[in-house]
Amino acid sequence: MEIFAIAAAAAAQALSKGIVEKVITPKSAVEDVSARIQSAIGSHLTEVVNWSRHVHSLETSAPADTATSTIAIAFESEPRRFRSKLRSAELTHEADILTSVEHTVILGNPGSGKTTAIKRMAQRLLLEPPESSEDGFQFPLVVRLRELDKGQTLSSAIAFAIGLDVQVTQTESVRRGVSIGGPELHVGREPLDRILPSALSALRPVILLDGLDEVSTENRLDISEEIEKLGRRLQGAKIVVTSRTGDYTSPLEGFVALQLCPLTEMQIREIAERWLGDASEFMKALKTLPYMDVADRPLLLSQLLLLYRRHGFLPEQPAQVYKRVIRVLLEDWDAHNHVTRTSKYAGFDPDRKSEFLAAIAFHLPTQFDEAELVRAFERVAETFGLPRADSVAVVREIESTCLLAFSSGVVRQLWFGKRWPDGSHPWQLPWPFLLNLPSGWPD
Repeated sequence: MEIFAIAAAAAAQALSKGIVEKVITPKSAVEDVSARIQSAIGSHLTEVVNWSRHVHSLETSAPADTATSTIAIAFESEPRRFRSKLRSAELTHEADILTSVEHTVILGNPGSGKTTAIKRMAQRLLLEPPESSEDGFQFPLVVRLRELDKGQTLSSAIAFAIGLDVQVTQTESVRRGVSIGGPELHVGREPLDRILPSALSALRPVILLDGLDEVSTENRLDISEEIEKLGRRLQGAKIVVTSRTGDYTSPLEGFVALQLCPLTEMQIREIAERWLGDASEFMKALKTLPYMDVADRPLLLSQLLLLYRRHGFLPEQPAQVYKRVIRVLLEDWDAHNHVTRTSKYAGFDPDRKSEFLAAIAFHLPTQFDEAELVRAFERVAETFGLPRADSVAVVREIESTCLLAFSSGVVRQLWFGKRWPDGSHPWQLPWPFLLNLPSGWPD
């Protein structure tokens, strides 16, 4: 695209004047390096616009258009985990992120729209004029963190995207009788960790890092430290990272955390209209069913819309919908994204996870906090062969896959319906548990 060629040429010129001439020898090679930078940035922008143009839904034959099938979602400026229960959070919008100079972490549960949000941001940066003088960023740089090769650094991936030629040298030295050393990355005469922040500050991009939670456990700490270090050294550029809420256990220093809000009824209707045209019958049906709360997450709403578009109606039996939701959250979504997770609860398969979650749900009140969730885990841990000492780790894993979702302490997403006389929900339990109720459960 011509506009990307122009942007790439301008970026290459900015780097050549400020950075490349200082680190490349001989001087006759500067022109070749500038051409490589221009080509790399142009190719990256073409890849980004193609990636951000579409969103994928499970069980659909073709991707949907990002601009016409999705809507911008608000963020809570202080995630629930980090604020008092008595204090409400202010709302932030996608456009606000692109006018703020602060580095940002976007948190959300599976299917809440984290990746789709940064796709909309990429589209805005590439295809729309700035809305104000505060929007001074030039273009998006995207790194899908799950695609980093084992041992690959984030810095080298970003350097490749902007056309910097990184050389690797092995260093060895001895200090106090101990041999130390390892690979060092350079661009020309300068270390990469020195030249990259200067290059990015000259280019002024928004660096979109998708899926910190999808980085392997053994590499996540190193990548997180790289992100923090790069963030401290940038001036005029910014970083936006996405992560599942439950996996964000060590906040990134210098980053503002924002939590994606659930969809409102008005937003559900707007998305339904984009899918169906006239959404009045869909909304009318949804309001009469006990699983309407499932629709407050874009991924799960899309499953309901697919059911309605395919059959012309929504199932009356909640168990059908819960079974589908559990399968999507436990298995299909990560498989669709080619993500392999190391389960913190003994590598259970989806059926076993469903049984485990059902057992935990039986011991939970209608309203609960994380401490009560830990106590519920401890009551069932031995039955499932899990160490009681792993309670916090397992609860975090449960929260990260969002089979237990919290909204002001109220059970959501998988447990709905009328209340029993004691205040509990008969639909509080996932579908397998309903098929095999324990003794003492009310008829």
